[in-house]
Amino acid sequence: MQQRLARRGAAAAQAAREWPAHFVAFDLVQRGGDLTVWPYARRRAALEELFVDHGLTAPWVLCPSTTAPALAQEWLAWTAAGVEGLCFKRLVDSSRGACGRGGSTRCGSPLKP
Repeated sequence: MQQRLARRGAAAAQAAREWPAHFVAFDLVQRGGDLTVWPYARRRAALEELFVDHGLTAPWVLCPSTTAPALAQEWLAWTAAGVEGLCFKRLVDSSRGACGRGGSTRCGSPLKP
């Protein structure tokens, strides 16, 4: 993305083709009101429903989610795909604050600082 910031006009269009951006959603905290008081499992279901209802595809991407520790461990090796870490949330917890606060934990990839 930093390669695209200073570009304008045709150069910006070319940069967008060379370095496409995607919006990766992993949580839904607003939809007609504050959803942060909902448990994560309910927010995640609402996010998945939003993708289905609106037929969202690239550049809109639904972040993978799992409750399987072994699969989450595999994801830490996805550094070539741009994965820099994982955020663990309890399915029953609300979302009060960013990852690392409010009952969630961030685990960075061992290959990234």
